[in-house]
Amino acid sequence: MKNNFIVLIISFLIPFYLLFQPQSEASEIKNLKIHLRGLGSINLNDRIDQIEKKLSIKFVGGKEDSDFDGKPCYFYSIPDLKSVLFMFTGAANDIRLGRIYINDPSLETLSGIRIGSDVQSVLSKYKDNIQRSSEHYRMVQK
Repeated sequence: MKNNFIVLIISFLIPFYLLFQPQSEASEIKNLKIHLRGLGSINLNDRIDQIEKKLSIKFVGGKEDSDFDGKPCYFYSIPDLKSVLFMFTGAANDIRLGRIYINDPSLETLSGIRIGSDVQSVLSKYKDNIQRSSEHYRMVQK
């Protein structure tokens, strides 16, 4: 009887233990909303160390051969979340977020727009904040 009682208590407490464990970095990022200045608490121009501290994560990645506007580029991602890529620029001791590349349809804007949203939804949500222009690209034959 005593052993059954202990098993019952343990089986009852395990779901609560799991419920209150910290989420992984990937699941925390997936809960953030895209906005004009960034993603959740991450803002453009934040330093890499600020973002790592805000999210309690450690980025993986590093410097690329390319540069942006004369500054070195660094591309980082979060382990277990390859669908979000962060581009930083700047000197080695002052690397700041310049862009966030998102390829995850589960992430959405504050207005509910996400990858795959239809054009009418985008137009109705952002009305006068959209600028339409046509771009002309040409193929370069090699």
